[in-house]
Amino acid sequence: MPLARAYHCPTDLAEALDLLAGPRRVALAGGTVLNADRTHSDIEFVDLRRLGLDGLTAAADTLSVDAMVDLDRLRTDCGDDLIAEACRRELPS
Repeated sequence: MPLARAYHCPTDLAEALDLLAGPRRVALAGGTVLNADRTHSDIEFVDLRRLGLDGLTAAADTLSVDAMVDLDRLRTDCGDDLIAEACRRELPS
């Protein structure tokens, strides 16, 4: 990932959508490597972590997972062994 020109961390969905409507803006949703190389670019990051999109609800035979739930939380909060094992295998160690 090239060096970003700017970083935004909106706190509401309308602000995030407005920012993402701009040219060369990229949504961040749990990326692990940012600004890995030192090549400058005109890319701007829009971090989605403060938008409240991290709900996780398990009931009977239904699991509802919002877009920003991270794998570690899914692994620890979900009682399903198959989902927990899939998360463990995907998580960076």
